[in-house]
Amino acid sequence: MRKKAMIINIGMDLVMACCRVRVANELGAGNGKGARFATIVSSITSLVIGLFFWVLIMGLHDKFALIFTSSSVVLGKGRSSWPS
Repeated sequence: MRKKAMIINIGMDLVMACCRVRVANELGAGNGKGARFATIVSSITSLVIGLFFWVLIMGLHDKFALIFTSSSVVLGKGRSSWPS
């Protein structure tokens, strides 16, 4: 579990670093409109990815815990804590 969370965190850090570099390059080149466009594209891309995973988790909430455990006790507690 800890390794999965770490991999997700590293992936998000890489995405954010790429966005910062792209905006900084545009600003360094004196291209304010390009920096604004890069910011908008990064924000919209982040929103779309976030919505995709939100829909995925909301649609498969009863199966989502199977990624992390196969224990029926833990799965039952997870299902009981999820709002109906």
